[in-house]
Amino acid sequence: MNTRWTSRTGTLKEAKRLLDDARTKYAAGEVDEARVQQLESLMSLANEDLVRVTKEN
Repeated sequence: MNTRWTSRTGTLKEAKRLLDDARTKYAAGEVDEARVQQLESLMSLANEDLVRVTKEN
């Protein structure tokens, strides 16, 4: 398996984990909406990067 693809998959999984955690904490009032939005952007970028690397291979 391609190392770049594996790395990007790991990045996407971590972005999803962080976003899920932030959404849970937001619902509990522990983080603000700006943090959730920041992590949504991170998740989107990680997904775009994975798509790009997949197309390159």
